[in-house]
Amino acid sequence: MKKNWPGLLIATLIIALPFSSASAREDEPAPIDMETLVEQAVHDNPALAAARHEQEDAVFRIQPAGALPDPMVMLGFMSVPVDTFAFDEADMTQKIISVTQPFPFPGKLKLAEEVAKSDSEGAKWQIKIYEDRLAFEVRRAFFDWSYSVEAVRITEYNLDVIAQFTRIATAKYSVGKAAQWDILRAQVEHSKLSERLKTVLQKIESIKAILTSLLGNDEVRVEGAPAIKFTPVVELKEKELIQRAAENNPVLAFLETMVEKADNAAKLARRNRLPNFSLTFSYGQRDNGEMNGMTRERPDFVSGI
Repeated sequence: MKKNWPGLLIATLIIALPFSSASAREDEPAPIDMETLVEQAVHDNPALAAARHEQEDAVFRIQPAGALPDPMVMLGFMSVPVDTFAFDEADMTQKIISVTQPFPFPGKLKLAEEVAKSDSEGAKWQIKIYEDRLAFEVRRAFFDWSYSVEAVRITEYNLDVIAQFTRIATAKYSVGKAAQWDILRAQVEHSKLSERLKTVLQKIESIKAILTSLLGNDEVRVEGAPAIKFTPVVELKEKELIQRAAENNPVLAFLETMVEKADNAAKLARRNRLPNFSLTFSYGQRDNGEMNGMTRERPDFVSGI
């Protein structure tokens, strides 16, 4: 009996590996699908929501970047006598209103608009990058969770097997058909498995906390059990993977957008050395005055610069 114990123990542990999930306890919670958690994280994560708002703001900055500067309006007067401050004595006394419209050098507004478009496009790709990274982190935590749940199930089953061996060895030892060493070995193995079970259970709690943080809702903790699904084998071809990465990788698209933005920004900086223009339209209103006892009409003035 003493010689056969190690082989019997190993065989029992191997048998425990394919143990069917149908034997799981009936009180286990309903399984949670991985993609459901991914969708919830992408929808509710606060950092991702802030990035979306930033991208919306970048879109609204495109049109103003390519628009003409705001016109300037000026109100004033000119040629008013300082002794009387009368507006009807001197012929050149006027009340003036003028409007000035600045015009940047041709091409500046178009380049400024292209830079703003690149900012918006870059923000869009940054959102996609963050979504992919967030989905990756959720899936990785989910796989760790699934692995740990299976490890708990197998460890609990092996603990039951070891407990049965301990009872059998104790019974046989009481009648002199087993050595005390067999009982001690079974108890040591049971202790090791118990410690391993505690470690895995603690890991599950940590993984649930990570998932809760990724989902962006600390008030609703992830509970339940993961729905474990096996992905079918897919043949991967190197050339196809490289092509798909070049076409769909958001990091590459973001870098291309930033290169385009830097190119337009450099062109805009060179063009900013050229002078801008402005057009000013003024209207001067004059009051009628008296000369030799007769009212004299004074026409208003207009001017453009």
